[in-house]
Amino acid sequence: MHPDEANQAWKTGILWQTGQYRYDPAEHHGPTLYYLTVPVLWLAGAGDFAQTTETHYRLLSALAGLGLVGAIGLLHKALGAGPVLAAAALTALSPVMVFYSRYYIQEMLLVLFTLGVLGSLARCRQSQSLAGAVFWAAVAGVLVGLMAATKETWILALGAMGAAGLLCTLGNCWVVQPSKSPLAMPNRSGWPTWPILAVVGLCGAAVTAGVFYTSFGSHPQGILDALEAYRVYLQRGVEAGPHRHPPLFYLERLLAYRAKGVFWTEGFILLLAVVGGGWAFWPRHRPHCLEHPEVEPADIGLVRFLTFYTVVLTILYSAVPYKTPWCAAQFWHGWILLAGVGSWRLMIWPSGLANRLVAWLLWAATGLMLLVGVGHLAWQSWQLNFNPRFYADGERNPWVYAHTAPHLLRLAERMEQLAAATPEGHRMSVHVIVPDNYWPLPWYLRRFDQERVGYWN
Repeated sequence: MHPDEANQAWKTGILWQTGQYRYDPAEHHGPTLYYLTVPVLWLAGAGDFAQTTETHYRLLSALAGLGLVGAIGLLHKALGAGPVLAAAALTALSPVMVFYSRYYIQEMLLVLFTLGVLGSLARCRQSQSLAGAVFWAAVAGVLVGLMAATKETWILALGAMGAAGLLCTLGNCWVVQPSKSPLAMPNRSGWPTWPILAVVGLCGAAVTAGVFYTSFGSHPQGILDALEAYRVYLQRGVEAGPHRHPPLFYLERLLAYRAKGVFWTEGFILLLAVVGGGWAFWPRHRPHCLEHPEVEPADIGLVRFLTFYTVVLTILYSAVPYKTPWCAAQFWHGWILLAGVGSWRLMIWPSGLANRLVAWLLWAATGLMLLVGVGHLAWQSWQLNFNPRFYADGERNPWVYAHTAPHLLRLAERMEQLAAATPEGHRMSVHVIVPDNYWPLPWYLRRFDQERVGYWN
């Protein structure tokens, strides 16, 4: 267990066993991870915290990763089936997405909720009735609240969405809204619809975040603590300390990570994303149509919005001095969505050629190129996540960061042997003496009587 995973599991265990949770504005991030894990522990049938295993906790992150693949379907009407299926496949095979879908931290929940917001906004934009638009605005609001209750960096994604919307408006990039869309039509009162949708969304976000931060109403102070957290994390983000890294820290790991004879890259996704984003700004577009009538329509305005959003979010994360590798998953998924659009565009562009033989040859070459690229991603994902040579190697795996060395498992095994050999068993006295951070040792000593386990520096 990574020290952060062990710490999160410990706090979840306290919530599960005692029903008590208090948000800490200085550490541990938001409460959704803990509350959403409790049903998993109930269903797993573990008797108490000591009987739980790594799988019980990491299962939530795995489910979030799987949900991320499925939730791309929210964009089906806006992007079409081809781009959505391509983006889902790239999400499922991206090494960084798979790696942190097996980590018990908040990141994949945050990425999932962010995608849900983007998908809900797209559905709201396309709704043909006021009731439908209000429904999707409410869903988007609830998901924004879940983002806020998951990790403080949610504010970067929301800021990127706002900046993308402003850039699309100033640049006239939204294209024309469908005439029946409630966003483009006044309601019965004669007022535009969007203020109503904004109020619905804001209420949904405020109520959802408030419920989690107040521990379902039992700790009202949690609201003030949540606001205080932004001062704490702003200061931490600027000062950074041991987690200060240069602006290209994330992109180096994603695009060109070389160490001790290995080279990893997800540059294939970036190349496809450039194609997808570039296509959306190509000047010869008819509103809401692709060039070829046999292909499903796409919301070009939404693709432009995703392009601005992804670029802005990448810049924001790169500019903050405080960096940890798992944060890359948040902005990288925007590139994956654009890559889904780009891969589909590459597959269909030869259909417009008059010479059918040339079109088929180009289609075959493009298909082969995509197959090789996807295969390379799958191979890397397997190596970095499941090959014992790499999955915990902090030098050769770009996503391993301050991780626990695997040989700590031998210490945990030896402690169990000692407990079996002494009359006190798990009530024997244990002294942990370590000069700095003692995590994840509490996790590996969870079966021992905690009143007889002590920690000194």
